[in-house]
Amino acid sequence: MPNIATRVAQLTGEGALAVFARAKELERQGRSIIHLELGEPDFHPAAPIVDSVRAAVAKGRDRYVAPRGIPSLRNAIASYLHRTRKLEVTPEQVLIAPGCKMALALAMLALVEPGDEVLYPDPGFPIYPSFTRGLGARAVPFLLREKNKFQPDVAEISGKITPKTRLLIFNSPGNPTGTVFNEKTLAEIAELAKKHGFSKSFAMTGWRLGYAVAHNKVIDALDLLVMNTFTCTAEFTQVAAVEALEDSTYAVPAMVEEYRKRRDIFVAKLNHIPGFRCQMPEGAFYAWVNIEDTGRPAEEVQRLLLEEAGVAGIAGGAFGSEGKNFLRFSLVSAPHLLEEALDRIERVARGWRATVPL
Repeated sequence: MPNIATRVAQLTGEGALAVFARAKELERQGRSIIHLELGEPDFHPAAPIVDSVRAAVAKGRDRYVAPRGIPSLRNAIASYLHRTRKLEVTPEQVLIAPGCKMALALAMLALVEPGDEVLYPDPGFPIYPSFTRGLGARAVPFLLREKNKFQPDVAEISGKITPKTRLLIFNSPGNPTGTVFNEKTLAEIAELAKKHGFSKSFAMTGWRLGYAVAHNKVIDALDLLVMNTFTCTAEFTQVAAVEALEDSTYAVPAMVEEYRKRRDIFVAKLNHIPGFRCQMPEGAFYAWVNIEDTGRPAEEVQRLLLEEAGVAGIAGGAFGSEGKNFLRFSLVSAPHLLEEALDRIERVARGWRATVPL
């Protein structure tokens, strides 16, 4: 038996996958399960995107390509960022990767040394501290609190920056909170980044596509890492991504509007169930639900909802210590399933209240 590198022991998985595995086991037993644990859209790519990838494969566009990605996609991303974010980015500052998680991993490999410090949000995506530890660095959380509407305290972030700080990681809209950082916060974070250093839109999750935008020197380093790891991202998926960015059928606005409807329905009704409260998420497709008033630990609420109600959610501790009194639900199921999930949650909650002595 070969010895496993010690860095692997520093890594952790994602709580959503463990709940998903148990939910599938219950389904095999004949139970009805509503899946609100995984953050994967129930939409599929628009028809022009599927047609594009089919045509690309038929034309033989399944060969090696440049590690940085095909020029047409890098140009398209630069144009997209200018159109949607008002960012002045050159194609030379863009690198394509098989998923945003890989783009982040490459950036961290290029920039983080053992002993460095990486600031990350708590609650936040669990891979941030996990991969940091795997690189031999120290993961330093900054807290997203309910009383601040899950906006970061920039003064807290600033106070945690030391000479060893190498990266500041955040995502907006946030996972798991669904919070969109306001303009004031973003401006202050940008000022911190300039002072101290470098800092699922098209329903294509399984296609494994992401990108990194950085200074040319950093992109050169990422390019070298790509050559030493996965060589390149598949050409035919990159061709399809160009079509996705054009969004000729306006699939993205339609998807956003549908998620807005689901969010409004779910949060409004959930907030009428005793023991549950949820601030209206501003982005993403997550509901970050405070369950403290149920009087039960989040892990127990997660278990009871799955085992008794057939509703799969994630206990917030999977996203950091600040999530200990929360559950995350992904609003990716059809509206009728979300309505059914709410009815099931209410029935279970009614049973809890009946057992509480007056």
